[in-house]
Amino acid sequence: MITQRVLVQVLDAIDYHPGRCTGFKYEFHGGDFLIQHWQSLPDMCGGDQPDSLTMQKGRKWYISRHMCLSELVQTCFEAIKTFEIHEVREHFRYKGSKCFGPHIDIAALSQACVVKDKRDEVIPFKFGIPLESNP
Repeated sequence: MITQRVLVQVLDAIDYHPGRCTGFKYEFHGGDFLIQHWQSLPDMCGGDQPDSLTMQKGRKWYISRHMCLSELVQTCFEAIKTFEIHEVREHFRYKGSKCFGPHIDIAALSQACVVKDKRDEVIPFKFGIPLESNP
């Protein structure tokens, strides 16, 4: 059974990205918990001091008191992994555009899917090379 004491022990035992200030916070959720991974990173929105570090928090993850220890540790791993994927999407640019930005409005994404789907184009291939390129 995952008690508050067990949860704190597990969260304290997680070491990630030495040299970077990271951690977990938790809160009670009924008889269970929610955990949230955080890291101190530069503020991507600029703010008053763009070089200053701010606490960036990931999404909250549900922790059942009935989880086994392995499930808890794996959920912590997924929380960090999801946080990092969010950061990659935050920083990735293609031709200067945040085409995979994590904060793009879902209605705009939905509209982009209607406008163009590259899979609709049929290009004949031979041995993994477009036929136009074959000698």
